[in-house]
Amino acid sequence: MRIPNLAITGGPSDFRIYQQDRPGRADIEMAGTWHGAEGCRNFRIFVRLRSEDDSSPIGPAPDWTLVERMGRGTWSHVIPGVPAGGLYLLQTLMQWKCKDGSTSQQVRESVHHLGVGDVWLIAGQSNAEGAGRGIAQDGPQLGVHVLKPGNAELGLDPRWDLAVHPLSESGGTSPYLWFAKMLHRELGYPIGLIQTASGGSALVQWHPEEDPRAALWHRMVRCVGLAGGRIRGMAWYQGCHDATVPGKPHWADRYGERFARFVARARGEFGDFPVLVSQINRWTDVVLAPEMHRGWSKVRQAQRRVGRIGQACCVPTMDLPVSDGIHNSSAGNVVLGERLARAALGMVYRRPVIWRAPDVRRATAADKGRAVVLEFDHVASRLGLIGLGLKDFRVEDAGGTVEVTSTICTGATVRLELARPVRGKAHVHGAYGADPEVGMRDLETNLPMLGFYGLPVKGGR
Repeated sequence: MRIPNLAITGGPSDFRIYQQDRPGRADIEMAGTWHGAEGCRNFRIFVRLRSEDDSSPIGPAPDWTLVERMGRGTWSHVIPGVPAGGLYLLQTLMQWKCKDGSTSQQVRESVHHLGVGDVWLIAGQSNAEGAGRGIAQDGPQLGVHVLKPGNAELGLDPRWDLAVHPLSESGGTSPYLWFAKMLHRELGYPIGLIQTASGGSALVQWHPEEDPRAALWHRMVRCVGLAGGRIRGMAWYQGCHDATVPGKPHWADRYGERFARFVARARGEFGDFPVLVSQINRWTDVVLAPEMHRGWSKVRQAQRRVGRIGQACCVPTMDLPVSDGIHNSSAGNVVLGERLARAALGMVYRRPVIWRAPDVRRATAADKGRAVVLEFDHVASRLGLIGLGLKDFRVEDAGGTVEVTSTICTGATVRLELARPVRGKAHVHGAYGADPEVGMRDLETNLPMLGFYGLPVKGGR
């Protein structure tokens, strides 16, 4: 004999995090199906939302609330203005009249660990997907959840889950679990992650203006749609592929404008949002052609200038330990996660934290061209060196590369003594190539400088 039943088929699911709106609240929309049983009548469906901590009622109604719409076999309801916080328990109840005139009811379906907070989109290639190895204390925490992208080949659909490494269906550790846990701790409400990154991907695979098929773009749009269509921000880690593809030098040359168009398209799709960019780290275990080393520097330069697209910043990575030739280790990912969280707290949430890395502002020739003085912004105390710093910077002029014989840090300036005077137009690069030395840092924060490329030297002969 069939008994009355109902199900939730759309909206909330276990571990889902809803993006709050500006007043710090979110509407929880839901839909479902139901069926009755022979001889029963007057079917009604109720919902309620409770705190999982103490079972206190949440939302405008203190207890069971009759759903707003109930049709033949379907129902839908909206709980408006659910406050930022959680975790919450959503329950449904079905009530009906029996043949003998008595009333019967039964709690039919529950959704656990719901939260209202901020949802961050993760996009990029393998260091965003997570490929780190090694031991680091970075375990899961309730209130930090992830929408995994699924895997069509394995028959896995996107689904919300407790955030734990790996954040996708494969891979290793990533920076974003620590990032989200730090935001959760500092902001006091749940954080959701939408993991859409894919190892080895090029920007063109995310860019529907460059390739209308752009599979990763379409997957990203689908996943954000499943999360409600809105995000608080995007964390982007990509560029290695575009720096090194033979026969595609324009990918690195035009990376900045290409990325700006991608972000503009994404903002048109999801609404305005801030962007946290991780400047690409090193590639240590291959021999690259000279133009590929230059490509890495050009991509880093574009990433350093990402602030031009508005509400965007770049975070350094080049001092982080790796667990193979190109992937940040688990320990490195924890450090990067904290840097990204501090950048979000400072830039997005306007918290009084120190988060900016040293960033070169100007290069000026001195001593008749026998030295170059670099001035840096965002130095919390003073600059210093680990090592001699002879290869942290590269000076080029009309005669080629000029050897740096001494590097001297004083406050927020760096003086490069040169083996010969610069001739004609000269430029300075910081952290040049795919595997640069990066010994200079802010002695207060221990943040390395952002890599840069092609900075003109003013006052040269």
